[in-house]
Formats: sequence, C-alpha cells, structure tokens
Amino acid sequence: MTIKMSFGNYKKAKTKEIAIGYDGEINDADTGESLLDKFGLLQFVEYDKDNKLLKSIKELSKEQKQLRNSYLNDFGKEYSRDSGLYKTLTKLFFKDKYKRYDNKIGITIPLEKIKQAEKQHYKVKLSEIDNVISDNWWKSKEDSLKENLWLHIKRYEQSSEKFVVKI
Repeated sequence: MTIKMSFGNYKKAKTKEIAIGYDGEINDADTGESLLDKFGLLQFVEYDKDNKLLKSIKELSKEQKQLRNSYLNDFGKEYSRDSGLYKTLTKLFFKDKYKRYDNKIGITIPLEKIKQAEKQHYKVKLSEIDNVISDNWWKSKEDSLKENLWLHIKRYEQSSEKFVVKI
C-alpha cells in the first residue's frame, strides 16, 4: 500500500523573511518624493517595485522600534491613517507573521505488515520515514511536533476476502 500525504506547518517568520504585497502609491502626489524617505521609514523597510512588496530589512532593538513607531505615527498624522500605505506598514510592523513549510510525504507499507501488527494497527512516526525533512516542524522547550506526529493505519476485516483500511 502506497500512501502520499501533504500538509503545511508554520513557524514564526524572521524579520528578513517578512514581506507584504503593496500595489498602491509610494510617492507623495504633490512632490513625487518617496513617503518612506520623507518620514524616515527607509531605515526600517524597503519597497521592491518589481514584485510590489514592502519588506522589513532588519531586526530592531527596543529603541529602534520606538523610533520607527514614532515615524509611522508622524506619517499617519500628516499623510493619512486611512491610506493603503499606512495600513500596510502597520500590518508589516505590528502583526506576527508566519512562514508556511510544505510537507509532502510518501511511504509504501506492505499490507502484510499491517496485518501482522498488533490488532492490525500499524503506526509510524512521520519524522522517522525516509526522506522526511522535519527540521522546520514546530517545537517548544517541552514539546515537538517531530516527536508527536504519527501515521496510524488500521485494517478491519469485512469478510474473508474483503477488508477496510482506515488511515
């Protein structure tokens, strides 16, 4: 029996991995000056014109975060808290972001192995399957997804010639 599964798991993103799509105006309509530059925000964020992304550029100390927040507040007061740029910067700076890791796992288990398992219940820890990369799976000081994610396969006899497999 061949089983193919896929799932995603998430880890909090590092600052340099954080980017948010922004397709709006970056420049002041009257002067043409970059609003990020005008309000001192270029030291904290960059705009990738080609991909239309606002990106965080570095980890910040507590003092740098206070300065950034002050600059963003000035931008909101002078320009507009309702602008798309202000709202996008707020999301970029203040909401936790998570990075998705895709997992595709394939395993072949002979039916005979399932049949021979105790109560025809075969289980395998996903992190122990060949070619599985579990390095990005969630973990805390006390617990780890790597240690607690199992594939369970149970075979149920229907008749002498038929059976059902529950995965």
